[in-house]
Amino acid sequence: MAGDDKSAAQNEFSEVDMAKARAWFSKAADCRERREYDYAIECFITGLGFWPEAVEEGHMPLRSLAIQRQQAGGAKAGVLETLKKPLIGKNARQAMLNAEYLLAKDPGNGGYVDSLLKNAFKAGMLETVRWVTPLVLDSLRKDKKPNKNRFKSFRDVVIAAAEQADARNQAPIAVWLLEHAVTSLEFQLAREPDEGLRNEQRDLAGRLAIVKGKYQEAESFRDSLRDAEQQKILHDSERVKQAEESYEALVAAARKALAENPDVPQKIYALVDILTRRESKESEGEAIALLLKAYEKSRNY
Repeated sequence: MAGDDKSAAQNEFSEVDMAKARAWFSKAADCRERREYDYAIECFITGLGFWPEAVEEGHMPLRSLAIQRQQAGGAKAGVLETLKKPLIGKNARQAMLNAEYLLAKDPGNGGYVDSLLKNAFKAGMLETVRWVTPLVLDSLRKDKKPNKNRFKSFRDVVIAAAEQADARNQAPIAVWLLEHAVTSLEFQLAREPDEGLRNEQRDLAGRLAIVKGKYQEAESFRDSLRDAEQQKILHDSERVKQAEESYEALVAAARKALAENPDVPQKIYALVDILTRRESKESEGEAIALLLKAYEKSRNY
């Protein structure tokens, strides 16, 4: 199973898009305060259209709103409304938003949450995939009887998304997804021992171990880079300190030489040359003052 690579490549959202999304999220929050739940849902979905990966600012508060609306007796989407929100099609992003809209009006619907996961993956929305994965697993656990097809479909999507995350060097997401896939197998095996599922569990546990190992190695490598950078900073600081001490020593020596031979032009120019190396106003001012003083004495630079 493969995600939409083109969509994945385009999942960089501009500051303008995020600002538009936040404006809609703010409007949604206002509507929620007034208990205008249906319009609040529309506002969240509109905002997510601009920024579909807004997990903390969009998906999570919308899910919370959906539960609140349900507890307040909010009705599920009607037949006509459902028909206007297709869950399949070429535009995976829109299908994802359609699924989330319908899920917001029916938070316990397994079909909608499954579609949200599948379309988020197809659209390359890995942050959204990570967010919705536990919701799907929770829905699977709540089925009166474990649905083998749903479990398999769930794992197919999650494993494919983990591979995509790994390919993008997003190891934390890959680990998170594979852990949930393993958990789903453990849940099934506890209720219906099956040799095929055990083999799948071993294979998946091996994949998880490999990804975790790569992640830990990467973290260790990043730590070593950070340590090396710290050492470089300390080394550079020491070099700067040494350079400052060396500079002060040169200035002191040049001052002493000039004091011993105040009328020797070479001694003046030597001190001026050293003073202008620092490129500070104070040092340059002193250098100019020395030249002016020498000029006044000799009328000749």
